[in-house]
Amino acid sequence: MTWPGRYIFQTLPYDQSAHLFFVSLFVCALTAIWTAAQSKDCNSALEILTEMKGHDCAPTIESYNGVIAALSSCGQAEEAVSVFREMKKENPNLMTDFTSFFHLACAIRKIRGDEEKLALLWRVYAKMGSRERQVGVGGRVIEALIAAYGSLGHFDEAMNAFESIKGPSDAECLRAILFACSLANPPEWETALSLLHTSDIVRGGEGPALVEPGALCNAMLACSKADKWEESLQLLRLYGGKRASTCAVNSLIAACGRGGRADMSMEVLYEMEQYGLQPDERSYRNAIIACNQAEHEQRRSNHRRLNGSEERPLQEGFGWWECAISLLRRMKESGLRPDTPTLSSAISSCEAARQWQLALEILQSAMDEEFEDDDTSGHGLNLYCFNAALAACEKGGAWVEALEIYERMKEQGGQELRPNIVTLSSLILALDNAGQKELAVSMLEEGLQRKFVKSPWRFTADSASGKSIRAIDLHSFCCAMTRAAIRSHMDSLMLLTDSHAPELAEDLTIIVGKGLRSEEDPVLKKTVLSLLETEYGITADIDSQNAGRLLVRSDKLRQFVASRSW
Repeated sequence: MTWPGRYIFQTLPYDQSAHLFFVSLFVCALTAIWTAAQSKDCNSALEILTEMKGHDCAPTIESYNGVIAALSSCGQAEEAVSVFREMKKENPNLMTDFTSFFHLACAIRKIRGDEEKLALLWRVYAKMGSRERQVGVGGRVIEALIAAYGSLGHFDEAMNAFESIKGPSDAECLRAILFACSLANPPEWETALSLLHTSDIVRGGEGPALVEPGALCNAMLACSKADKWEESLQLLRLYGGKRASTCAVNSLIAACGRGGRADMSMEVLYEMEQYGLQPDERSYRNAIIACNQAEHEQRRSNHRRLNGSEERPLQEGFGWWECAISLLRRMKESGLRPDTPTLSSAISSCEAARQWQLALEILQSAMDEEFEDDDTSGHGLNLYCFNAALAACEKGGAWVEALEIYERMKEQGGQELRPNIVTLSSLILALDNAGQKELAVSMLEEGLQRKFVKSPWRFTADSASGKSIRAIDLHSFCCAMTRAAIRSHMDSLMLLTDSHAPELAEDLTIIVGKGLRSEEDPVLKKTVLSLLETEYGITADIDSQNAGRLLVRSDKLRQFVASRSW
């Protein structure tokens, strides 16, 4: 770009007044700078600014603003800040205005790194005088500074920046500090309520209770994230009207669920239309998760009552799983597609209620939808969905269906559906409960061979001598997997023909744990002792040095093998 001022400087008649010359020079330079800014030609804008100084044509705030705007449009935030600081140094009496800080804030906001963004904002903020810390002048930089501190979880610094505002705040700064309240750890919900209730910012407000919509939503987020769902709900019903956001209400629904109030989650979901909002995927997801949590808690509570730890009567005739299924159906009828957490929560609620047929129905329906639609980005079934359905089959005694799910997981392939210890635990438990002992052993051996679970065999120190020995560590296995593991090992010993085989030269050490989390005697210890004695006629000893270990003496193992030799 050619600076028009050069042409004027060379062709202007000598007898023209100096005043006219410099006015023309300045107007052309200023026009050229802003033209460069609109064209995103920051290099030309900088050159013109430099030449203005060289011709004793002192740049005004409008000139600097144009250069900063050009740099901002090109994403050169550091250069824009440098020009601002240079302006403050060379022209300390220059009256900056809203445009200066607006373009600076725009440039810095484009930076991705929060730390870099904060560093540049602080360089600007440190040069701002008292007048410039009014929202009508430097408000956008202060807002960006509050937001940057909030994003990094530095709530105290964000609050200091907010309190440094001279005069009244504005809607943008209020929203920023309230959002910082929601991001604090723990969330500053009390501060958020205080700021909201004492604010006189009513832009966009309606009715007798006037609040700024964005501020209301961020205050609700702060309360919901702190699990103060009652306060969040009160804000919604006090100030809601048509000003609440879907994001804030979704957070409230989730908070109600975490607070054990699935009934309030559903109530808020059904009330959304009163606030001019339509439930989205997240709305239904949070409500279904709440129902799933309530179903599991109800089952745990009923179990405690059955065991006599609580005296209240059992709740019969109502299941939160029914609500979860109803919400899932309504969600689909609304044209919304459930994502993975939604499906897994619905299946899990059926699993808790022993409704294995419905769990399989949800699983199959989701698989059919994925087959029909190749674009499953953000949706679909994960390992948790299959594990929950498999657990439902286990609880319902449907071992054949559990086996089918397991085979389907292997057929699907991929890391996302790779069976794990939870998968094998549910499957083997279903087979064990159904008396399918050989099949349970086979499934465990296959899982070990394909490395779905880690081998229980490991080296450890002998309790007495301290020497390294090989032991079978079962303390992370469930009872059914423990039985399958012991049967697998004992059956392999029965194939031995040489009583002096290495497997029989040493005592067999079985690690079952000390049962620190068991209310009564250690469960695995009883399981192993009973199994060895009843099925194999072998008595094991408890390690005198370590109560979490069982020892099967080598002479007993040799005797066992010899008695079964053909």
